[in-house]
Amino acid sequence: MKKVIILIIGGIMILTTQSMGQSYEKAIGARLGYPGMALTYKHGIQDAFLEFIVGARYEGGVNIEAIYELHWKLDQKLFPTDELHWYLGAGGSIWTGDGDAAVGIVGIIGLEYVFTKAPIALTIDYKPVMYLNNGANFAGDHSALSVRYTF
Repeated sequence: MKKVIILIIGGIMILTTQSMGQSYEKAIGARLGYPGMALTYKHGIQDAFLEFIVGARYEGGVNIEAIYELHWKLDQKLFPTDELHWYLGAGGSIWTGDGDAAVGIVGIIGLEYVFTKAPIALTIDYKPVMYLNNGANFAGDHSALSVRYTF
């Protein structure tokens, strides 16, 4: 049910907003949430970003992800600011730990605030993963707060 709601909200946002370029080309920082702590790096490519996440999971193991993200302005009538925008993306995930490994498809939806007077971006996101091996498990509880240095 959560997947359907996210897809509907994402579709509505896509139809009511326009694509935008960011005020930075690259960003590096820390991501804190579930399933663990991670380093995150975003690299701009035209009106999109590639985000790479490498982290340690709280229950043990390492997670590596690569996500292609599109960014949009929020409705300017509701949010009259250029610093706050939302993004949506998809990519791949690899998890290893305790002698086991899993490969999956990851999606992401989030909000990002980019400070104009400091090279900092804050994001909050929801990032579900569908692991394709080991019983095709769905992990829908992945969310986090990220702080990045932008350049």
